[in-house]
Amino acid sequence: MLEEWWTANNLKVSSIGGIPLSFSTIQLGDSNPWANGRGGAEGSIGLLVDVGSSTVIHSVSPHDSGSSDMGSLGFRPRLETCADSIDKRETSNEWRIQDYVPVGIFILPLIFVRRTQTVEGIDEPILHDARLSLGQAIAPFRSADSQCRCTNVP
Repeated sequence: MLEEWWTANNLKVSSIGGIPLSFSTIQLGDSNPWANGRGGAEGSIGLLVDVGSSTVIHSVSPHDSGSSDMGSLGFRPRLETCADSIDKRETSNEWRIQDYVPVGIFILPLIFVRRTQTVEGIDEPILHDARLSLGQAIAPFRSADSQCRCTNVP
């Protein structure tokens, strides 16, 4: 599988670390929902972050913990629950963290994103999965003055 990685110097995401977000840990051999495999990646595109000494870990879980703006149903971060969230992961896990440092973008082909679509005869837009090219996937993250450097990670 091809995994692409871009450095944070070329991304518009370098200032969002103070916003609490949920992340899954990605491991070698993981696949996304559109590829055959064991799973692990909840989607095709993810933010790579560094978890350091100033990072606030709100909750962890070895499963999807139903995160929303109100928080998460995960466990309090302790040494045991953090280790279990990785060691006992069945498909994907979830860490809700804040004050992380964005270091890049993880892209795992096939690249699909959830989009809204208007359908004639239906009042409300519907959600559907749309396939993107690599260029379409990275365009929203690029700074206007940057040159994106791509590195294949084996």
